[in-house]
Amino acid sequence: MEAALQTLNTAVLCEIARKDNNNETEPEKSELLHELSVRLDWAGISDPHNKVYIKPPKIDNIALIVFLFTASQLNKLFYCKNTASLLSKKYQDPVDAVVFAIGIQTILCQFHVSVINRYIKYLCMYILAFATVESTKTGSDMETEGVTNIHFLELFVKYSGIPRSLILKEIPVVVLDHSLIKMTK
Repeated sequence: MEAALQTLNTAVLCEIARKDNNNETEPEKSELLHELSVRLDWAGISDPHNKVYIKPPKIDNIALIVFLFTASQLNKLFYCKNTASLLSKKYQDPVDAVVFAIGIQTILCQFHVSVINRYIKYLCMYILAFATVESTKTGSDMETEGVTNIHFLELFVKYSGIPRSLILKEIPVVVLDHSLIKMTK
């Protein structure tokens, strides 16, 4: 049953990618996709992180808006060396970094791929701003913010399945290696 569902899913995705399927009406396509989605969910084959749930409205600067929201939440986190993860700074203000990264990724997946790419560019520019300021002072708050931001970017890439090469286009390897050394100290 699982193999049959995966084969049907692959065939439907290929048909959608070809866009030659003009003989079916829109309600028939929608019903087929809905039924297939339900069956894939039952079998545990679907990927809820990358699923498109809505048809988003046309928003020009959604990547910038989501980036600004992310930047406002990242200062509530810090990198804990003992657990090697991002934790909330305050007990009263809980922010789970993994859930936050998956949520941002799920929101951005509702839009075109270029929106995710612009979001990554904004986040990389933000990290580079910390890296240039950080290079002048050691042990400062800027240093910890930079490490936190890089770790969040790593989480985002891990859970969204984005190739790491996209980050390496924006941030030099030296900066990432330098922050990795600071994380392990």
